[in-house]
Amino acid sequence: MRSICVIPARGGSKRIPHKNIVDFFGKPLISYAIQTAKKAEIFDEIIVSTDDEDIANISIKYGANVPNLRPKELSDDFTSSDEVEDFVVKEFIKQGQHFDISCQLYATAVLLKPQFLKLGYKALLNDKNLQYSLGVCEFPSTIFRSFELIDDKCKMFYPNHYLTRSQDLPKAYFDAGQFCFRRLNIPRKINVFDKCTKAIILPRELVCDIDTMQDLEFAKKLYAISIKDKND
Repeated sequence: MRSICVIPARGGSKRIPHKNIVDFFGKPLISYAIQTAKKAEIFDEIIVSTDDEDIANISIKYGANVPNLRPKELSDDFTSSDEVEDFVVKEFIKQGQHFDISCQLYATAVLLKPQFLKLGYKALLNDKNLQYSLGVCEFPSTIFRSFELIDDKCKMFYPNHYLTRSQDLPKAYFDAGQFCFRRLNIPRKINVFDKCTKAIILPRELVCDIDTMQDLEFAKKLYAISIKDKND
């Protein structure tokens, strides 16, 4: 089984300029994802797909392969990571190289540990009925007692559960935005949140979606705690 890791990393981030290579404890952010992929020792190719020469050079420095810069039509705000992954895989097919499993690994996955990538990979190896394996995390509180605000007034999404005890409600999970493995011999599904997907549950302290400067600072705090726990 040949596997490829695709790390999408375009240069046009708005809320955090050059987010993918911003400094994170003395190293560019994307270097952590690359090194995690390498330490997992499950990939035949680790590819960074970018439209930015600085990101490309840094990625190569830390051990990823950047075959070419991503075309402009796949580098705008509306391009999905699925489209990027498909483009990379098809480019390899044109060269006569085929893969059985691909993995989208996000450049901001600074807290991810290699063992979770191994779990995602092995899930597809061990169960032929699976098409995907996905890093997920449990919501910190129940979604069934959540509400929206309309003109600063509360309106429950599930008013029938207003009196239900939290411990009697089912747990809910979300896509942690870390990684997603896919079996390539099956057409892509529009909705992966289905029985064809194995959930790889990640600890809450290892999950932080980095979109804003506040997210970045929070990720640094979580990482510092993780390093301290490792040293202890």
